Amino acid sequence: MKYEIVNVVVSGSIADRVNLTDLFSFLTEQLKLPVGKRSLKELNDVICCNKYRIFPGLSLKFKNPSNSVLIFSTGRIIISGNKSFDDAKVTVNKLVNILRYLKINVYSKPVLKVNNMVAYVEISKTLNINKIVDTLMKSGVEFEYEPEQFPSLIYGSLRLKAVICRNGKIIILGARNEDEIKEMINKIKKLVGGD
Repeated sequence: MKYEIVNVVVSGSIADRVNLTDLFSFLTEQLKLPVGKRSLKELNDVICCNKYRIFPGLSLKFKNPSNSVLIFSTGRIIISGNKSFDDAKVTVNKLVNILRYLKINVYSKPVLKVNNMVAYVEISKTLNINKIVDTLMKSGVEFEYEPEQFPSLIYGSLRLKAVICRNGKIIILGARNEDEIKEMINKIKKLVGGD
C-alpha cells in the first residue's frame, strides 16, 4: 500500500519573547507593498497575517512551502499544512530571518518536533467493515465503530489511529514519524488482506 503524507504538524520554540504587536505592525505594512518591493525576500512568501483580539497569538500564511504558522509571545510556534518536516524547517528559517530583521533575539538553533503526521492510503477494493469489526472483537484490539454516528471504523491506540472507510480510503493520524505510518499500514494490511 502506498501512502501520501498530507499534513505534518510541527511545534517548537524560536525565541524567549516575541513582541506580537510590533511584528504584526511590521508585517501589515510590508504586505501592503507589492511582492519584490518588500524589505526582505522572505516576506515575498507571506500571504497574510492575522492577529485576533481573543486569541493570544499571531497567524501567518506562507505560500512556498504552503503552510500556516501560529506564533505566540512566548516564542512558541505551531506550523501546520506541511508535507514534510523539511517544509517546516524552511518556514522556520524564513520566520527567524524576519524576526532577526526586527532585532528580536531568536535561538541560533530553534527547537522543533513533529506533533502529528497525517497520511492518506487508498486500497483499490471495497472493504467489509462488519467483517473487520468481527476480527477486531475476537482479537481484543482497540477500535471504535458506531455506524449510526460515523460510517467508518476508527482503529488504533490512544495516539496513533486509522480511519478506515468502506470505499477503501484510509486516513492515518497521530504518527510522529514515517516508521509509525508504515507500522500502521502493515497492521491494516493484515486486517483487511491488502497489498
